[in-house]
Amino acid sequence: MSHVAVISMGGTIAMAPTASGGIVPSLGAGDLVAAVPQLAALADVELIAATDVEHPLLGPRGAAAVF
Repeated sequence: MSHVAVISMGGTIAMAPTASGGIVPSLGAGDLVAAVPQLAALADVELIAATDVEHPLLGPRGAAAVF
């Protein structure tokens, strides 16, 4: 069986609306994988929460530090 690592970094795909009308990172790797239940039948899935920062705030140095 294949091995797939899903790395969550809190970017666009992980955003959810707030009551005030904004958006914030709120979904993790587990939430994203749960949206594709067929994945578990195809591969061993490793969930990695690298960071929970909006990408515009992360910057190049922050992104490099995650890895």
